[in-house]
Amino acid sequence: MTSLLEVRTVFSSRAHSVGCRDVFFTLWPGAVLGILGESGSGKSALLDWLAGHLPQDTGEAIFDSRTTEGPRDGLRMRISAGGNAGERLTASGARPYGQVRGAAADCQTRVEIDTCGMDDRPSGFSGGMQQRLVGSVLQV
Repeated sequence: MTSLLEVRTVFSSRAHSVGCRDVFFTLWPGAVLGILGESGSGKSALLDWLAGHLPQDTGEAIFDSRTTEGPRDGLRMRISAGGNAGERLTASGARPYGQVRGAAADCQTRVEIDTCGMDDRPSGFSGGMQQRLVGSVLQV
């Protein structure tokens, strides 16, 4: 069985403090992973990094056998911005189309992406907007 996500040797710093250090884990399909730690131990930094909102200093994440290096790696560039979230909603059993589209629009609104761009492809978005789009998809 191929792992869904592998995180190797992540080190990330925020301002003058260490956000994460020596993070390793493998997530298998169907598994649940809990991230525990004291306040300030780097839980949020790790999740921000995985979502593409925070650059890492070292390390890599391998998602579905692909190394991720930026927000574009978390998006399907050939389908619309709304379709990226809609695809995940549909895969989790959401129906009908109108409700899926409404839920995808809600996810985009929460990360301050104007829904008039829902039908545009992510390749036309700026890097920052692509990061927001990844964040909207991760809310699904």
